[in-house]
Amino acid sequence: RFTEADLRLGVAERAHDLFRNDQDLGIIDTHVLGSNAVNELRALFGRRFVDLNVDAHCGITCATEDRPSIKLGKSFNLPQKRTEDRWQFADTFTRSVSNRTGQHMVKAGIDVSFIHDANFFPLNFAGTFTFDTDQPFNADDKATYPTKFTQGGGLPDVDIDDNMYAVFLQDQWRPSSRLTINAGLRWDYEDGPGISQDHDNVAPRLG
Repeated sequence: RFTEADLRLGVAERAHDLFRNDQDLGIIDTHVLGSNAVNELRALFGRRFVDLNVDAHCGITCATEDRPSIKLGKSFNLPQKRTEDRWQFADTFTRSVSNRTGQHMVKAGIDVSFIHDANFFPLNFAGTFTFDTDQPFNADDKATYPTKFTQGGGLPDVDIDDNMYAVFLQDQWRPSSRLTINAGLRWDYEDGPGISQDHDNVAPRLG
């Protein structure tokens, strides 16, 4: 649903350029452990760089100007830069077992990611002028003055660590040639800002 503010005209100076670069390096080692067991180890390093850039349009020091029918200046939440580095390690062990209860294909594994985000986010540092009129500013006419001015401050550089851990166990059981039962359990934990106390993410599976 659109509001009246969403329908205002945005001029070219409010635009931005998006630059993104992704780099990934992965290694997989598959180790056959006899005739009925396999272990797969995966390691990954990934980097993503994102730049929402306003240099070619209004510039980082350009203030935001909101009027009833037009948006002038740059957007208050630009520019932004982010570099995400991710190290991921995953190991899965698979074993096939046949006994008097039927055939089992048991899998167990862990998945760990260490993520670091380096952010540059000067939120509304240049300030936002809000007007109730579309008339150009006239120092002799108080009706053309802004009705509100807001401005952000502080440090624009924010580093965030967000680590994720998961373990799982599952069994594909075939008690007969006409029946297959899939059962498993997975636990996830994310050690990130504001959510590090959430320890009960347990996901059962049955099919």
